[in-house]
Amino acid sequence: MQEHILKKSHEELERTHRLVNSYKDVSIMEKLQWIFWKSFKNILIKYAEKKEEILLNYSNLYSDIWKDIIDTKAKAIDWENIRQCIDYITESIKDCWDILETLISHNTKQDDIIEHEKVFFVDLLSSFHTDIKKWIGAHEKEIFWEVTELESKWNNSPLIEGKALLELQKKRLESHMQNINNS
Repeated sequence: MQEHILKKSHEELERTHRLVNSYKDVSIMEKLQWIFWKSFKNILIKYAEKKEEILLNYSNLYSDIWKDIIDTKAKAIDWENIRQCIDYITESIKDCWDILETLISHNTKQDDIIEHEKVFFVDLLSSFHTDIKKWIGAHEKEIFWEVTELESKWNNSPLIEGKALLELQKKRLESHMQNINNS
């Protein structure tokens, strides 16, 4: 099993900020790009700031999710706060990915940095997905009076199976809400 991304977030942020501080624009083109905020280092700075924001918000969300899972008297308002945090982090991840794509397209020789950040991003998405799945699963019995089971296929990745599970739960929730509205 993969280690949760937040267990190494402090070291990850230190590594990223060290890279930003140590990276030197060496070519004349990079130095010219610095003026227009299009240098590799400037994009790396924006990426590091967004990455830090995500990890800090995710740490708070993770804490809230586990408090909510443990607390059997959680209120709908707590669920709404968690949902809003999930939405915000999801949007932040998208923004961070856009910056990373710019970094990747701008890269000419920093393969080690790019490769590390791609691996980080996959780990981030995997941990985020697992936590959301646990949170939804913890409240599934309260909402639907049963727990959703999926037939596990050995060749599917956990992300594909998790997405299928979330889709099934979403359909059940929509159906449940429709029944409430009709009555």
